[in-house]
Amino acid sequence: MKNSALLAGISLLLTSLATHADNNTAEQYQNGTGLQSSLIQTGSGNYSLQRQEGGRYDTIDTTQVGTDNRATAIQTGFGEESIRIDQSGTANHASVQQQPGFDGYTAVNGASISQEGTGNLSSVIQEGISNYAKSVQVGNNNEHTVIQQGFIQYVDVASYGDNNMISVVPLQGSLSAESTAKAIQVGNANTIAVEQAAATYISARQEGTGNTVAAVLKPSDGDNLSANTTIFQYGDDNSINIDQSSGSRLEAYQDGNLNSLHVRQESQNNAQVSRMFTDVVGSNNSIDASQSSDPLSLSSTMSIIQRGDELSVIASQDSTNSSNLEVLQRGLLDVATVQQNGIYNEASVTQNGLANSASITQQ
Repeated sequence: MKNSALLAGISLLLTSLATHADNNTAEQYQNGTGLQSSLIQTGSGNYSLQRQEGGRYDTIDTTQVGTDNRATAIQTGFGEESIRIDQSGTANHASVQQQPGFDGYTAVNGASISQEGTGNLSSVIQEGISNYAKSVQVGNNNEHTVIQQGFIQYVDVASYGDNNMISVVPLQGSLSAESTAKAIQVGNANTIAVEQAAATYISARQEGTGNTVAAVLKPSDGDNLSANTTIFQYGDDNSINIDQSSGSRLEAYQDGNLNSLHVRQESQNNAQVSRMFTDVVGSNNSIDASQSSDPLSLSSTMSIIQRGDELSVIASQDSTNSSNLEVLQRGLLDVATVQQNGIYNEASVTQNGLANSASITQQ
C-alpha cells in the first residue's frame, strides 16, 4: 500500500499532515505567516519533505520510525524558525536547511536531528542570525555535517558507535560570531573535523578505535578573539591536529595506544596569552607543538606531559616574550627537543628513566 500527500498552504493558512502506512511518502508545502507543520510516519518506505517558504512563525516536526527513512525540511528565511527530525531505524538520512544566506538574513534558526540505527547521515545548513544545531546519531554508519554561517551559533553533535565522522565548518570567507561546538564520539572509526572563525570553543571526546581530531580555529579578518579547545581521547589509534591563532588555549588528553599530537598556535596584534597543556598517558606517544607571536602579543605558556612508552617531543616558541615551556617525560625511550626565540623566556625538561635525551636552545 502507498500513502502520499501533497499540500500547499498560502498566507495565514496553517496545515499539517501525518501519514503512516506501508510505502509512506509525504510532502507538505506552505507559504507564509502562521506556519507550522508536523508529520509522523511508522513503518516501511518512509520519505518526507516539508517546506515552508515565506517565513514568520515557522516550525516543523517530523518523526519516522521504521525502514527506508529519509526526511528533508527546508524553511527559507525571515521567521522564528526551528526544525526537529527524529528517525529510528534502517536507512536514515535527514537534512535541514534554513537559508538564504547571511546577506539575505535568515532569522532565529534552530534545528535538531536524532537518528538511531543503520545508515545514518545527517546534514544541517543554517545561514544567519541566532543559529543552533544539534545532531545525535546512535548506531552504524554515522556521519554528520553542520554548516552555520553567522552570528550566535552553537553546535552540539554526538555519534556513539560504528563508522562515526563529524564535521562542523566553515572558515573560508567565514562569518561567525560567538561560536561554540561540542562533539562526542564513543567507539569505532571516529573522526572529528572542525573549521571555525571568531571566538570559538571546541570540546571533543573520543573513546576507542580509529580516533582523529583535526581543527582549524582562526578569527575572521580584523577580529582578535580567542579559540579555546579541550580534547579527550581514550584508546586506540589517537591523533590530534590543531591550528589555532589569536591568543588561543588548548588542553589535550590522550590515554593509550598510538597517540600523536600536532599543534600550532599563533598570536598577533596584541593578542591574548596563548596556552597549551597536553597530558599523554601510554603507548607510542609523539608530540610536535609550536607557538609563535609578534612583539605586541602577550607571553605564551606550553606544558607537555608524557607518561610512559615510546615518548618524543619537539616543541618551539618563536618571537615570544616572557614565555614558559615545560616538558615532563616519564619512562622508556624519551627524547625531547625544545627551542625558544625571543626575550625573557624560560624552558625546562624533566625526564625519568631509560633512553633519555634532551636538548634546549634559546636565542
